[in-house]
Amino acid sequence: MIPVSDNRANEALREVVEATASVVGNDFFGALAKSLVSTLGVTHGFVGELIGEKKDRVRVHGLCVKGSMIDGVEYALAGTPCENVVSNRSMWHIPHGMREKVPDLGVESYLGLRITDASGNVIGLVGVMHEEPMLDSHIGGWVLTNLAARAGAEMERMQVSTQLREMASFAEMNPAPVLRIDLEGTILLVNRAARALFPEQILVGQSWLSLCPGVDRATFEAWLHDGKDTIQQEAQIGESCYLFTNRYDEQGRCIHIYGMDITERRRTEKIVENIAKGVSAATGEAFFKSLVRYLCEILEI
Repeated sequence: MIPVSDNRANEALREVVEATASVVGNDFFGALAKSLVSTLGVTHGFVGELIGEKKDRVRVHGLCVKGSMIDGVEYALAGTPCENVVSNRSMWHIPHGMREKVPDLGVESYLGLRITDASGNVIGLVGVMHEEPMLDSHIGGWVLTNLAARAGAEMERMQVSTQLREMASFAEMNPAPVLRIDLEGTILLVNRAARALFPEQILVGQSWLSLCPGVDRATFEAWLHDGKDTIQQEAQIGESCYLFTNRYDEQGRCIHIYGMDITERRRTEKIVENIAKGVSAATGEAFFKSLVRYLCEILEI
């Protein structure tokens, strides 16, 4: 490990910051792990994200071993030094004896710090390991402490981006129309099925309330004012009838709209209504004859 000096600690921090300043996402984590190894003179540098429903596994986004990057590493948190990092607010330092604790790693010492998001939730960890004892953690601790916030912001940004991509992908694959509008009714996002309803229109930026027949602005605005979670409205679009469920997203300050084609349902209801009207005055044998006649007409037999 590099000898301790305040000047050297600041210089080490500057080197790592410069090495990671121009990269984002997974590239940032890889650059961070690699610069930790080269700057601190250790054999291993890593950045991991907590995953799983119970956050009991680690997906490594950046692992550098003796200057070489290793991809695709994922492991269970339990029983590892990283478990102590996640559960402790302070730096976790094992100056020597790692070979006895975790022989498979082939390292002698460990230094790690947990990564948190903007709300203080633990979302990952960053650290270094060395094949030799790491008796003093001053420089490494200084660098990790100052880089943890940047790593947390980058990891949180990556998580949000992943969630948005998954949401967009889900909406796009949905066979039913899905839209997102702002509180004024302006369309922000549409999926393929929604675009197919209005093939001649560029939907994003238009007013949903003006574009979609049957969507009443007064009812829409009253719903927003009442603060209810959802409202349903029907609209006839071409030959089809749609039921649109509007769901208010308080966190995103927007409205998600989910459409359902109810054309066949309304057609069936109309058939039943016509049959009921046609046979309502008949009784006895006349009722059955009328019922058969209407069914034959409807079924075209």
